Amino acid sequence: MAIPFHGHTHFVLLLSILALTVVSSSSSWSPDATESISPILSNDAVLLLNRSSFPAGFIFGTGSSSYQYDGAANEGGKGPSTLDILTHKHSEKIKDRCNGDVAVDQYHRYKEDVGIMKYMNTDAYRFSIAQKDFEEYSELCFKEFGDRVKHWFTFNEPSFYSTHFSDNKPYIIVHNQLLAHAAAVQIYRAKCQVSQKGLIGITLVSDWYLPYSNNNLDILAAQRS
Repeated sequence: MAIPFHGHTHFVLLLSILALTVVSSSSSWSPDATESISPILSNDAVLLLNRSSFPAGFIFGTGSSSYQYDGAANEGGKGPSTLDILTHKHSEKIKDRCNGDVAVDQYHRYKEDVGIMKYMNTDAYRFSIAQKDFEEYSELCFKEFGDRVKHWFTFNEPSFYSTHFSDNKPYIIVHNQLLAHAAAVQIYRAKCQVSQKGLIGITLVSDWYLPYSNNNLDILAAQRS
């Protein structure tokens, strides 16, 4: 799918299963921490941020994960992804036993979403295709979309999937994720990169925390996070 913004077309396609994104933190509490102190990052400081605050060529974009967004679980010839299987066969692992059969229904409402992105003045849109198997699937994607897609990501936030969907085997999951990532990268570099002139990598989640105030407890909490 071609999505042009401001005379340029940016394509970012995520190969893997997209996990739900959850960021959590905790901090110690004491009565001293309840005193009224002005936040370090004020609203005025946020308002000063604009495109000129970033280097030339910095791409402002939006991103979605297929399972959270697509919906249409049984339409258009779609087969079950790993998360489809997990949520239907092991719904007890999901807090409210929900699934992504409908999600935000982007499959039917993608034109509205693109219109919103255009209104927001974004440069790019990173979307994903859910899958169950990896190596042959990756090569098929490279061949079918590589003439337009120039930025590829094998996994989106793999740490979430490895830590939230396994009780005692996160290291085994990470090991297999790295093998799958390496296999896809090797295929792209060996068969497609020279002719398609694209890039391939992995999306790792990276959190940045600021203390709520200059209170020492808040500073220590931010350091721990």
